[in-house]
Amino acid sequence: VSVQIGEEATVSAQLAFETPIQTISWNTEVPCDTSSCLEFTYVPDVSRRYILTVTDENGCTASDFMTVLVRKDRLV
Repeated sequence: VSVQIGEEATVSAQLAFETPIQTISWNTEVPCDTSSCLEFTYVPDVSRRYILTVTDENGCTASDFMTVLVRKDRLV
């Protein structure tokens, strides 16, 4: 996702697990009520890569990432 500085960015994860999810964790603090949220919107001031790791009840894990790129174009 690429946003201009001051714009909102939405980070969203879609899960396709057939077995129940045991844990959901992000590599960094996310602006959610809980760390297990799958979507959040915020106004970033720096670029950041978010890595989501999910573990099902059988102990199988999967990870993926999304990068939020903040453009700091200066219009002159």
